Amino acid sequence: MKVVFLAPSVSVHTHKWYAALTREGVDLSVITSHPAGDGSMKEITIGNSDLRAAAYFATAGKVRRAILACKPDIVHAHYATSYGWWGARSRFHPYVLSVWGSDITVTPKRSALARWVSRYNLRAADIVCATSEYLARKASDLCHEVSSRITVVPFGIDTERFKPRRVQGKAESTIVIGTARTLHTIYGLDVLLRSFRKALDKLPNLRLSIAGEGHELRKLRHLAKFVNLGESVCFLGQIPHSDMPAFLNTLDLFVIPSREEAFGVAALEAMSCGVPVIASNVGGLPEILDGGKCGTLVPPDDPSALAHAMIQMLTDSNLRAGLAASGRRRVVEHFAEDRCVRLQMEVYERAMAAKRVLTSAGN
Repeated sequence: MKVVFLAPSVSVHTHKWYAALTREGVDLSVITSHPAGDGSMKEITIGNSDLRAAAYFATAGKVRRAILACKPDIVHAHYATSYGWWGARSRFHPYVLSVWGSDITVTPKRSALARWVSRYNLRAADIVCATSEYLARKASDLCHEVSSRITVVPFGIDTERFKPRRVQGKAESTIVIGTARTLHTIYGLDVLLRSFRKALDKLPNLRLSIAGEGHELRKLRHLAKFVNLGESVCFLGQIPHSDMPAFLNTLDLFVIPSREEAFGVAALEAMSCGVPVIASNVGGLPEILDGGKCGTLVPPDDPSALAHAMIQMLTDSNLRAGLAASGRRRVVEHFAEDRCVRLQMEVYERAMAAKRVLTSAGN
């Protein structure tokens, strides 16, 4: 089977899908404006990472010619806006479109044109893949015509890389809370800092580690200073994905205080490492935590509720152990990479079967 991805090659999700699908025997090429350039994928670069929305319109014809030159069986675009436009305008079938999150929950709200483009791209797809039931509902709400064509295919977790490991040299008296997020308002890190201040008043041996980069860094540093967190908080910057299992295994508790979250890969990676999770009760996070059976859900934008949940979990070792075990088990049973790859392969096989039926009918 020969597949062309239209996707950002620099994304860790693209890398993971590429590696997993090629192991399944898929002959895969990536047409991208965000090249990795590291030789790990067969890439065709059109434009560059500074490509603006209008440029995706202008380059659609060039992308179509590149697709035809590859002679694929399937075109699979990742992201419902930029790359989705390339896929829609290619007029190639079978065409699979994966929606990732903000392309459905945020971008269509920006303008009437953005909404029109998103709906146009969804309509063009033979099959739409969403990472969660929540995101599937949002895509259906945005474009009712594609409701019957949406299927849930989560981002999978490598449960052998992301697994519990004993950390050498960690002080037993220190309790570490952590998160790994893009430093953006939507992810509620200001709420985490205010909550941590309240928890620190009760448990002075707490430490907070925040991994990630983003335009909110200066504001968050200022807030940490304002609420007098001192050396109790550490901004670690971006951690390479290859180092993420080691980081997660230094934590006693992982917190996702998001105001919006379509899926929640970070939560799954923490759960897979046996780290208990507290998350906002928004978007796809309740699905991941099985309605609170595999982690604690709190209202978004509520520092007091989050602080209470942190204190409760950190002072109850039995609760932490139980959630760590159930979280790991849920990832292995429902979100392991091999299972998610099988789901994606089933989508491809379904698309190919539909094409064969149409071809036979045409003959």
